[in-house]
Amino acid sequence: MASCLIVDDEPLSRDVLRKYIAEVQDLKLLGECRNASEASHELNKAHVDILFLDINMPGLSGISFARSLKVSPLIIFTTAY
Repeated sequence: MASCLIVDDEPLSRDVLRKYIAEVQDLKLLGECRNASEASHELNKAHVDILFLDINMPGLSGISFARSLKVSPLIIFTTAY
């Protein structure tokens, strides 16, 4: 089973992703983060296989956050734009 984490500042987007993830039997949602800072904290706490990462977030963008990771899970970029 693959573990995953949602990183998105929009509650509606997190809701949609959570519903899709729940439909995939081999995915386990470890949590949800509203920004890169929260995501960094979560990535330090637990092993994450897949990161659903919003591109457009306040502060550090998803792309900048992804580039900053020394060890990176698989990343699926998400965006409403």
